[in-house]
Amino acid sequence: MMSQTDDSWNPHARFEFLMVAIHSVFSLKVSEMRKFVNVEISKTEEELNQIEDLKITVLSRPDISQEEMNTRVKTIDNAVTGLKSKLLKLEKKYSDNMTFVSRAKWFEYGPVILQRLIPWPRWHSIYGI
Repeated sequence: MMSQTDDSWNPHARFEFLMVAIHSVFSLKVSEMRKFVNVEISKTEEELNQIEDLKITVLSRPDISQEEMNTRVKTIDNAVTGLKSKLLKLEKKYSDNMTFVSRAKWFEYGPVILQRLIPWPRWHSIYGI
């Protein structure tokens, strides 16, 4: 990353470049995670809706025996329970992701906050700047 900078840059510009690069990488990764989790939540909700529709279809069929209907409903209920569990985990993951973004002020405000969080080397004493 720092190989992209020129040796003629002063230390302040190099540090600013590093902070912007770090912010950009974090922002990109958090955005990718959020998008992935949102897609997974949508898919899981769609699966859950389809299984609920299947349950309604099974319960409304008069041509199957009560024993067979109970077996099918039990299987569908197990699938619904599994999907609801998966959905809760995904929603927690999304919530944790949003908590990270809301707590990390440097993530929201960028390099300005990073300057306050990362101790600035004493360039004046090292380089005489």
